[in-house]
Amino acid sequence: MDIYRGPGRKRIKRSTRTKDLSEARIIEQGFVRVNRGETTREKMVQLLDAILGPEEKGLPIEEIGQFYKSCVEDEKRKLGQKTLKTRVNLAGRFAEWARRESRVRTADDVTVAVAWQFSEYIGKQADVTNKTRNAYMSELGTVWQMLIKRSRAKENPWAIPRVQRDRDQEQTGRAFTREEEKRIFETAEKVGHEWFEMCVIARYTGLRMTDVKGLKWSQVDMDNRRIIVKPIKTARHGIEVGLPMHPKLAAILASRAQAREDEYVLPERARHDGKKYFKGDMAFSKILKLAKVTDDGDGKYKLSFHCWRHTFATRLSEAGIDKDTRMALGGWTVNETERIYNHDWQSLKTAIDAME
Repeated sequence: MDIYRGPGRKRIKRSTRTKDLSEARIIEQGFVRVNRGETTREKMVQLLDAILGPEEKGLPIEEIGQFYKSCVEDEKRKLGQKTLKTRVNLAGRFAEWARRESRVRTADDVTVAVAWQFSEYIGKQADVTNKTRNAYMSELGTVWQMLIKRSRAKENPWAIPRVQRDRDQEQTGRAFTREEEKRIFETAEKVGHEWFEMCVIARYTGLRMTDVKGLKWSQVDMDNRRIIVKPIKTARHGIEVGLPMHPKLAAILASRAQAREDEYVLPERARHDGKKYFKGDMAFSKILKLAKVTDDGDGKYKLSFHCWRHTFATRLSEAGIDKDTRMALGGWTVNETERIYNHDWQSLKTAIDAME
């Protein structure tokens, strides 16, 4: 339903709880008539009972996703469309499973035991790692927090179902060899569209693709040869990281700085939505293919832009840089993020300069 209630009043956007379009229109028009005073509430209740039958207690599981979406819109929350879609789809996926495999019918019927069963079901799907499985449970937990806030659920059953992450299973790539680096740089330079610069920045900073794409000139301190950034993975801690610039990276950024016309260091990549490419542009996976960089056919590693992060760590290790300094530069940490980034600046600069 989408019902206008007059000037200054919020529209009503709710599910009619029926998949039949004709029934949905009847229900919507019924509420419109009640709002206009053209019929009584009692008659509206009778109409709903005739169409939908007796009301179930609690929020029906098939409505959870759309209810969450309407709450987000109602509260005008700043939530990315991709994140919202993921949560709504997960709620729908859970509803389908629950209707098929359990007696769960409403949000209040979902217990910790039911949540564990769904978690195990998700874990059996192809290509789903324990990390992904935990992430899904966390997203559903966020949905349930909203239900509890709106008094549509009594407890959050998704806070407990977490499994131990299998680090071997979750291997996200490997370091590029020096020969592979050379081929990638050559290919990226031919492709253009700022891919060469993307690779150079990642190679000498260990930053993730999102952080490289979003890098702004306001974060680049050419005088002191450093980049100041809040990595996406640690932004929630409010930690600002200063990364020394390798001479090769500093030279490339200096040449771009002279002709800059945008707030972003790499404006084309910053505005690319990840789907549509201009003529000649392509995904990084295509660049790897053109550069003939593969996983050797064993399928053990998933090669992607993230491999630059592994390469960064490997080159630091080859230069004899100690583990604590490598972790400080890359932000590899579990529980001590703030301590890692509170590191002696000169030692970090020396470590970067030691890289080839």
